[in-house]
Amino acid sequence: MPAMLSQTIFLIIASLCASEPEGHIACVFERGIEGRQAGVVSLADLQVAYMGAPSDSIGPPVWSPDGAWIAFECGSNGQSGIYAVRPDNTGGRMLPAQTPWSQDPAWSSLPEEKGREYHPRIAYSAHDGEPQASTIHVWDMDTNQEAVWGGGQKGLMRPVWLGEESLLIAALQDQLETMGGPEAQAWAAIHPNPANTLLAIGLRMDSAGGLSTDIFVVTPEHALPLPSKVMPSVGSYAEWNPAMHPGGSKVAFESNDGGDRELFVLSYKGALDVSNHHAGDWNPVWSPKGDWLAFESFRSGRRGIYRVNTDTALAYPIAVHADSDCWGPSWSPDGAWMAYASDENGASAVYVSHSNGQEPRRLLDASGPVYAPAWRPRSKP
Repeated sequence: MPAMLSQTIFLIIASLCASEPEGHIACVFERGIEGRQAGVVSLADLQVAYMGAPSDSIGPPVWSPDGAWIAFECGSNGQSGIYAVRPDNTGGRMLPAQTPWSQDPAWSSLPEEKGREYHPRIAYSAHDGEPQASTIHVWDMDTNQEAVWGGGQKGLMRPVWLGEESLLIAALQDQLETMGGPEAQAWAAIHPNPANTLLAIGLRMDSAGGLSTDIFVVTPEHALPLPSKVMPSVGSYAEWNPAMHPGGSKVAFESNDGGDRELFVLSYKGALDVSNHHAGDWNPVWSPKGDWLAFESFRSGRRGIYRVNTDTALAYPIAVHADSDCWGPSWSPDGAWMAYASDENGASAVYVSHSNGQEPRRLLDASGPVYAPAWRPRSKP
């Protein structure tokens, strides 16, 4: 290798190794008899700012796409609600939902047009104690009003916003129009605006009379399952955990189509298996640029974190240990780093490494378990 090329490669590697993760990471902290509490860790000085009050249970924190808000499920006395708060612990509010159970908060997407103000909304699933009867609700943070979406259809949960620039639904409608049939007629009756459209998991009765799950497209008035003709194969399978591509052109999801749990990516070309392994693969998380999916898998025996290039379906380990588990991946805004939880030293703790798994380090020496890391996004310029 020529000396100049060798020196250049060395300088690039040295520069990468010298860089440090930046920003803030929200986590859930176990605080002994006080209960659980969400907190935000500053990577500049590793100080923790706690959010809200301790509770019996706290769900994973979810950042608004501009990084100005955090939402999470918190529960006590056999009920749960959605709490929204700014990262400096101001402006906190418990959404006054119509039902005693609210779960799975998801923030609306940022406007694509420069200069437009962001008006945040939170979608979530809500029910009276029977999850199979849950409906999708949307809370407007500006007007403090709640609306039931999907025409009030029951059995909908885990909402995900489609995003303003998504062409996915339009592409699927074009395909259906060519194919014809009852599904095409049902879809022709709705005209979803991408900025006002959700994906959600919906319960359905299968041919044997049992419950299965599909991915539904949800607007304020309608809820329709994704057409069977564009799914991996025709049949009754359990789909779960849809994750929208940052560009809005694809959706990743889990399915047991094929026998075990696999990751599929649906685009206008159809649905493709991108993980393709005999062990279970789940929890797809897109990188900020949408070129990688991080996910969890048992393919090495223990629960570990991997990443896969969705164009080549080649997977690489990020955090995998022979005698401990790693889970809950979260990308840094530039895609260079990965945060995750691991119990490699006993209790669950949050770790940070390069996104290829190099140089892992424990984030905090907390007195109790820490988990569910979520890296604060950067607002678009």
